[in-house]
Amino acid sequence: MTGYAAPDQRAVGGKQGLGVSLVALDVAVHAPLDMLDSWRMRVLGALDEVRAALARHVEFTEGPEGLFAEVIDYAPRLVHAVKNLYSEHEDLGRRINTCEEKVREIAIGDSIEDLESRTAGLAARFDRHRDRGAELVYDAYNIEISEAD
Repeated sequence: MTGYAAPDQRAVGGKQGLGVSLVALDVAVHAPLDMLDSWRMRVLGALDEVRAALARHVEFTEGPEGLFAEVIDYAPRLVHAVKNLYSEHEDLGRRINTCEEKVREIAIGDSIEDLESRTAGLAARFDRHRDRGAELVYDAYNIEISEAD
């Protein structure tokens, strides 16, 4: 990447897409289950949108010239934090897949409590991941004056 200009501003678009996708997932899961097939299709579609938003985020952060490479180049002391964020991407992908499996297993009359819990947990994991990513960017690019002297 050329320069180290405001990586946090470049990430905003991906985060908004993810936030909107997570809200759509929550709405789909909590929609009336009166017609199971249409409910299932809405929830699976919402999960696909969350998966696509995660893929865009991973491309932005993990690409050869992505944010993580830039952070490691600029602040190599943060390589451990970057590795943790990499592993969180894998975990988030697995959680999306688990939610999808649960949706496919639900039958008429089943409780969706487990799915509701899993999708709420998925959203909470994404929130924590976003916070750790923001902290990484802050730690990389905001240096105390005394440290720079």
